[in-house]
Amino acid sequence: MRIALLASRRLRNGPLSPLLSFARDFEHFLSQHDLITTDGCYRAIKRAGLFRHNRRLQASGPGLRGALVHIAAGVLQSDRAEHEIDVVIYLVDPRDPSSNYPETNALKRECVVHRRPFLATSRSAKVWAAFQWRDLGASSFLTYTLDAFSLSNDHAKNLPLGRQTVALVAHDKKKGEMLRFAREHIDFLLAFASRVATGTTGALLNGSQPARLPAEEWQELRQPFEELADAMRGRSLPNGRFVETLRSGPDGGDVEIADRVLRGDCQVIFFFEDPHVARQHEMDIQLLERTGRAKAKVICIHDYKTAGDLAQRWKPDPHAPDAEPLLVATALRQQFDVKAILVDGDHAAGKRTPWERILEAGAWVLLSQISMLAADRKRQGEIVRVTISWGKGLTELVLEMAKLQDKLADRHDDDLPPNTTLGRERRLQIFDNRFLRPGNVCVGPMQGIMGAADDDVEANAIARELARLLDGRALELSLAALTARKSARSPSPIRHVQRPMHDHWEETDLLITTCAPPERSYPGLVPAPDFTEHYAQVKNTWGDFGGIYVDRPNGKVFKPQDYERVGMSYENVCSIRERGGETVLVVGQQEQRLDIARAILQMGVMSVLITDIDFAKRLLGAPLTNHHSA
Repeated sequence: MRIALLASRRLRNGPLSPLLSFARDFEHFLSQHDLITTDGCYRAIKRAGLFRHNRRLQASGPGLRGALVHIAAGVLQSDRAEHEIDVVIYLVDPRDPSSNYPETNALKRECVVHRRPFLATSRSAKVWAAFQWRDLGASSFLTYTLDAFSLSNDHAKNLPLGRQTVALVAHDKKKGEMLRFAREHIDFLLAFASRVATGTTGALLNGSQPARLPAEEWQELRQPFEELADAMRGRSLPNGRFVETLRSGPDGGDVEIADRVLRGDCQVIFFFEDPHVARQHEMDIQLLERTGRAKAKVICIHDYKTAGDLAQRWKPDPHAPDAEPLLVATALRQQFDVKAILVDGDHAAGKRTPWERILEAGAWVLLSQISMLAADRKRQGEIVRVTISWGKGLTELVLEMAKLQDKLADRHDDDLPPNTTLGRERRLQIFDNRFLRPGNVCVGPMQGIMGAADDDVEANAIARELARLLDGRALELSLAALTARKSARSPSPIRHVQRPMHDHWEETDLLITTCAPPERSYPGLVPAPDFTEHYAQVKNTWGDFGGIYVDRPNGKVFKPQDYERVGMSYENVCSIRERGGETVLVVGQQEQRLDIARAILQMGVMSVLITDIDFAKRLLGAPLTNHHSA
């Protein structure tokens, strides 16, 4: 299969963007097929560390300088099989002017004419890819998916068809196809909680002959109309109707459906379009299409063949109402509202341990995210603020980023995919110093100097090293991370923190931390409270992230009675997500970190989770235990 993998600029910008999240979630499936994309998408994919050494990913040039034309031509069932395009995944941003350029509209039109899937929303792409991956019988599918019945939390599961609404819309020349689709997949459509349709299409689906249909058109529809009526006999229908009929398209029916989409009351749209006829209500049609694209959780299918293929694969199973495959990454997002970067610890490539693979994935994502933010800010003359916590794991993460920089700086021509239009000069634009060492970055510690003075674990030292890698500058917090409270009247030690550090915490764009259960001791030389006494106060918590302890069982922040933490506040952490920044939790396979990691995710303060696939499954499957590590 040959798949075009495309996205508007905003939807591909950065490793956490919709296009790259989709590519990451389905990398094992997509790697089995030939992939064609534009230069901009190719750069974004490579900068996120995806499809490394995969020579089946090819760039065809700048999108609006001919690449989309070449891809559209490939949809035309070319005699040259090596150029034929079977599927177009094009995540379209309706706010981007290019979404309405002739190249974009022509590509979609050719897909509809030649009945090739044109998947313009994240959910359309994910559902299509999940069923294709499942039906391949690949072992990787089982690794990266879950049995929904094994989950106790319904919020993690996909919405069953019995709680979704499907909209059925067909232009005049496509109404016969809609009737045949409804007859062939009646059980699938009846599995939805409700069905809505625009005027004439709805009347036909409900077994009525619309008065406005000319006699010759009715004759063409009579056979599929009667076949559907036969299939309906004896079935229990709400109010005796198969669909709820809205206004006709020219009278506002498309707008009514668009309004339901915006309100979250319609999740699937089958819109069989006739691209050969101009219509008076073309603006309403475009409004419905753009609304569907604006809601990434909506499935939009544009032709009879693609709709039938999807319905056939998605046949409702009485034993599995959640028939839509559930990816681990999707379950994490739905239960904890995090973007998941998951690695397969048992992957055959290389001999790296699961933790080493987590570090590698984290290095790619963080370097790419910082670079993207820095590039955007540099245009405005501003800096990116990164805050990093302490610990051996984060030191190893920064070292992995340094190794990645060295590796990318030494890329050779033999890494180029065959037949790519990217020559060496343009190749260097992918991994040049603007990406590797952006410069306009300020890195600060999440908390003061810990009881361990070793630079291998100390937040100030880690911040300095990360700033050095990025050619940025570092802030330093010289106060001890924990200070004893001598009395209620004693001034808070946080008041002694200089203003630049406070400003940095309040304006942080990216927070990087890990987590740990309560520790009995922190060996080191820096003066700090007696950690034996400190442990006595925190031992019954789940643990901490960056020195912020999570109380059990309520999952709220716990503040030791006799000691004050000197560092970024919990309120500062919460504000990062509120301002559109990212909070990243990096955690490995260690069983003792499971409870604290899950407690942090339940707090909702983390937006990104980087971990191993097996650890992620345990986060989803096991409830918090009542024990704690000594």
